[in-house]
Amino acid sequence: MSFRREGARALLADTLTDARLIFGEDGSPEQQTALYAHLATAVTDYNRVRPRIEAWELQLVAGQQDYPAPPGALRFHLSDFVDANNALDPYDPRHLDQVPIPTLIRDSAGGRVWRFSPAPSARLISVFGSRYRYTAVVAHVLSDVAGDTTFWPEDLPQLVMRAQVESLRALAVRNAHKPFTTRDPSLSQTRNGTPAALADQIFRDWERMVREGFQS
Repeated sequence: MSFRREGARALLADTLTDARLIFGEDGSPEQQTALYAHLATAVTDYNRVRPRIEAWELQLVAGQQDYPAPPGALRFHLSDFVDANNALDPYDPRHLDQVPIPTLIRDSAGGRVWRFSPAPSARLISVFGSRYRYTAVVAHVLSDVAGDTTFWPEDLPQLVMRAQVESLRALAVRNAHKPFTTRDPSLSQTRNGTPAALADQIFRDWERMVREGFQS
């Protein structure tokens, strides 16, 4: 079971200890806006360091360039067609010189679609079929509904850790001359120093931890 956005915000506020008072953290919705924004930035950065990859399928039509993209799609990842074509001997009559790869674009209605260039050909479909199975990088979601959140429960401390960096950067701008004490939600230890220095150190620690976890 996953977690909700409010739970992440509450943990972020707790890790900031007395520094959260700078944001007026008394529990009112108006005063929670800043920490929600910091969490949103953390979610966006997760898309860079630990992308969410999902499998999808399209039904190809010869000569058709554009196809619907999944909600939150960020970029194309891999295709079964490419792997199948690479597995063929270059002299095999079924081998194609080029397998079209879709690019994510915004259509005239403001939606996201995959555009193949060139468009899938009748020959491509005759060789590999019309079922185009692929994987795509899709944006992470932190929702007020736990079931809609795409993070695993064990991701919560690191997500909050990344949001803490944004909070500290904001504190550095507003109160650069004042030291603060914060608690790292992943390492459960106290860190002292200026907000800017803390932000830099925690960011480096966070990126290393998340990248190592993604590769393992």
